[in-house]
Order: sequence, then structure tokens, then C-alpha cells
Amino acid sequence: MRRSILGSVGLLILATVETLLPFAPGAVRGQDEEAEVRQVLDSFARLSLTEDPKMRRQLLMQLFGGGSLTSRVLVEHLVELEKRDAAGLGEVLSELRAVSIPRLERVLTEGSDLAAQSAARCLGTIGGKEAAAILLQQLPTPNPERERAVLEALGSTRDPRALPRLVEASRPERPTSTRRVAALALGRIGRLESARVLLELLEDVDPSVRQEAARALSALGPAVIPVIEGSLDAASDRARALAVVAIGRLSGPRSLKLLIEKLEDPSWVVRLHAVEGLARRDEPAARSALKQRRAVETDRLVLARLRATADR
Repeated sequence: MRRSILGSVGLLILATVETLLPFAPGAVRGQDEEAEVRQVLDSFARLSLTEDPKMRRQLLMQLFGGGSLTSRVLVEHLVELEKRDAAGLGEVLSELRAVSIPRLERVLTEGSDLAAQSAARCLGTIGGKEAAAILLQQLPTPNPERERAVLEALGSTRDPRALPRLVEASRPERPTSTRRVAALALGRIGRLESARVLLELLEDVDPSVRQEAARALSALGPAVIPVIEGSLDAASDRARALAVVAIGRLSGPRSLKLLIEKLEDPSWVVRLHAVEGLARRDEPAARSALKQRRAVETDRLVLARLRATADR
């Protein structure tokens, strides 16, 4: 089991290292690069075959001792390996983290922009307080691409200490792409404290930011419903519609009741999103509400969607 998993990771490394190594500070090409790839694959193959902890440690140091950015390639696969729950890999993965974090921190602070962005993503994958602290130290930064990579990685760590930075990044004067990433990261952290900020982003001028905010709100779970309810009666059709989008992705009797109520909204867009939310639910009350609405709906697009739900 361990051999097959590590062997598949080795193939992934071969494909990824060739792409990432040219971005490393001082990276070499040609024969030197090929030699490094071979050394990495050879060390990883031997790592998969040995049961000796001391030998594993030596091979791990070989993997990370050459000054390249190979560590970030390997770290990107740690979570996937853990999901597979491979016997005997716990110690190996722990050591991979131990040797990777300091290297990734150096790349993040000293590497090229592309290398730093990749290092940030890897630290987000590793997660934990140590990785989050390193990422937070990078902010603020004048480089927008690096900033967005760090913000997204902070969301992946799910560390609540990142909330103030993410809230600041969501302000209207910040670039659209930064606001969108801030909304995504707030949803990943999943704290109710971010709900108010995400509700404000439902009114953002950019549709991609509004959609990301709706997704992030729904990621907070049913506990966020009382916070969203106020937006269901907003003056803006757009704000009401996006609040319905968020409610439509939540489960439970309260969200069902709210969706049924919004079938009566004066805006056809809001009603359409309410229909979409109810169509996802295989419950008698949802089916009954959709059937009743089909008999009275006048908007052509909403009616077409209602008829489509009858054919499920």
C-alpha cells in the first residue's frame, strides 16, 4: 500500500518539479536540473521501501538538503496522503512537515514572486498555528499577487487570527481580485464573526465578489441564518437574491421556510433563486411549494424552471 501511494506521488513530483524549479532563486537548468529530479525520485523511492526510522530520516534530509524548492512539491501531496490513511506514513508525514516549514518560510520571504506564491499555498495546505503565523508576517505587502496568495493560504489554515487581515482586504477600496479572495478565505475559516463582512460583500459592485460572498456565507452553516435573514428584506433586488442563494445552500427547517416565503418576492430574480434552492431539497414541503407556485407564476423564466422541477 505504502509503495503504491508513494510511487504515485513520485510521478506527480516528476511532473511538477520540472515546472516549478525554473522559478527557484538560483535554480539551474539542463543536466543539473535533471540530476536533481532523479535524486528526488530516487530518494523518495528508497523512502517508500525502508522500514528503518533512521534511514527514513536520512532520506528526508536528502530530499530537502539540496537547496531547491522540491519541498513545496512534496507538501502539496501531504493532505491527500493522509486522507488515504496509509499505514506507516504518519511518522514520515510528520517529518516532512518539520523539514518543510522552515524551507517554505525562506522561500516566502526571499524567493521570486512565483516561488513565494507557491510556498504560501503549501503553508496553507500544511495548516496549523506555525504556518498561519508565518503567513501573517508577510502582510501587508505591496505585491498584489503575493498578497492574494497569502490571503488564500490563510483561509486554508482556518486560523481565526487571520480574520482582521481578511476583513481589511475586503474593503471597497481594495482591488476586486483581493476582495474576492478575502471572501473565499473568510468562508474557509468558517467563523460567524465574518458573517457581517460577507453580508456587506453581497452588495459589492463586482458580481464575482458577490457570488463568492454568497458561497462563503453558506459555508458557515445553518447558524448563520439569523444573520442572513435581514438581507432577505433588503431594498436591493440583487442583495435579496444573493441572500436567497446563500440560504438555498443550507439545510434545516428554517432555511426551507424562508425559501418558500421568497417564492412570493416581487423580483423574478429572487423568486428564481428560491426555486433553485427548493429544487435541491427532496422534501414534501419543498415539492408542494413548487407545485403551488407553478399554478400562479407569471414570469416566463421562473415558470420554465418551475416546470423543469416537475419533471424530476
